[in-house]
This record gives sequence, C-alpha cells and structure tokens, in this order.
Amino acid sequence: MKKFATRTVTGLIYVAIIITSICLHSLTFLSIFMIIMALSMIEFYRLTSTDKIKPLRFTGIFTGIILLVITYLIAAGKVSSEMLLIPVLLTFVIFFIELFRSHDEYLVNLAITCLGLIYIALPLSLLPLLVYPGGISYEYNYEILLGYFVILWLYDTGAYIIGSFIGKHKIMEKISPEKSWEGLFGGWIISIVIALLVASIFPVLNRTDWLIIATIIVITGTLGDFVESKFKRNAGIKDTGKLLPGHGGILDRIDSVLLSVPFVFIFLLLRQYL
Repeated sequence: MKKFATRTVTGLIYVAIIITSICLHSLTFLSIFMIIMALSMIEFYRLTSTDKIKPLRFTGIFTGIILLVITYLIAAGKVSSEMLLIPVLLTFVIFFIELFRSHDEYLVNLAITCLGLIYIALPLSLLPLLVYPGGISYEYNYEILLGYFVILWLYDTGAYIIGSFIGKHKIMEKISPEKSWEGLFGGWIISIVIALLVASIFPVLNRTDWLIIATIIVITGTLGDFVESKFKRNAGIKDTGKLLPGHGGILDRIDSVLLSVPFVFIFLLLRQYL
C-alpha cells in the first residue's frame, strides 16, 4: 500500500508538471521535453554502459536536443525544413568522434549512441508536430498532445490497478512479470471510455480518430513497456533511475510514449491532420 501511495503521489506531480508545461506556453512545452529527453538519454546510456562499452553520451544527448529544437522551430514555422540537415550531419560526426577515442568497442559504441537517438530522441522530436498540427492550423494547439497523454496515462493506471488485483495470466512473464492480460484488456476498456470523453472535450479530432488512437496507444505503448523491460533485464537492473519514487527513472515513465508516439504520428499524418 505504501508503494502504491508513493507511486500515486509521484505520478500526480509528474502529470501536473507535464500538463502545466503543455498548456502554459509552447516554450514551456519545449523546455520540459528538452529536460525529459536529456534525462532519459542519460539513463539509457548509463543503462547500456559497461567497463568496455562507452557510448558518446554528451554527443548523443546534444544531437538529440538539437533535433528536438529544430523540429519545434520547423513546426512553428520559424525556420525551413532544410535545417534538419544539422542534426543529420551531427549524427554522422559521431562516427568521426568515436574514431579518435581510445576504446576498442568502436562498433558497439557507435551502435548504442545511435540507438539512443533512434529510441529516445526521434520519438520525442515528433511531439512538436503534434502541437503544431499543420493540417488544422499552424498555431500552437495542445489538444491532440494533451488528449494523447490523458489516454496513455489513464490506460497505464487502469492496467496497473486491474492487473494488481485480478491479473493471473501473464503476457510475457520472463520480461515483465507484472503485466497481465487482465490488466491489458481492462486498461483497453478504460482507454476507450477516456477516448470518448476526450473526443467531447477536444473535438479537434473526431470520435473515431480518438478511439483509433486509444487502440494504437494500448498496443504500441504496451510493447514499448516490454522493450524497455527487456533492456533492463539485459543490463540486470530493476529501474533505470531513482528520480521518480515508485516509478524509477524518467525512462521508466516514458517507455510507452517512445514506441507509441511514432505510430500515432503516422496515423495523424495519414489522416492529414499534420
């Protein structure tokens, strides 16, 4: 019960910070996700580092933040899309920097550094495109992103609570022993209900689209959780950090975001909202 209370308080504070930053201003939105990106990439590179394997932490994090900022500026109409060449070139510079480091694991260091960019920086850099939906308006609009997070958070919470009480049939017990089919389907039903409520509050998307987004979140978000759990099991750790009591690290909190945002983005792009 104490763990649940700690998890709840931490979760509420985390949610309050995210919601406030998104709703307050586009710059507060950008600032908070720059911090989230930096912290989660630090945790990822620490997770994958060993005595021999040393990914380029600073270069990877710097490139990721540049990608996020430039995507934000493009989405806001401040700069042209050609500016994306900067993070692309920085990614290739990583090859040259690693060439002059005194480490034997050249290939592995490069692979992990670039994986941090693909796994964390790229998905988070899609978020500015959700708050500047060009297919609707080129003005800052937090409705799609906030609706996405509300569905995701309540799905996670519902699945956790239902799974804790009645979860008996494990999905992938060797990877994540706490995840059950009962929690998954219970959370999915909750996400459908929440999606209907979100559709009435944020009519920027129609009801059917919100329901599809909820289903995308359930499937890809759950798989994202398993992917991160696989990383941790491979590293032999339980949490990626201790920054969020009851949850672990920042990466533990955004694992479902990282693999669900790209699919939600693609869906909205195909629906011509972006």
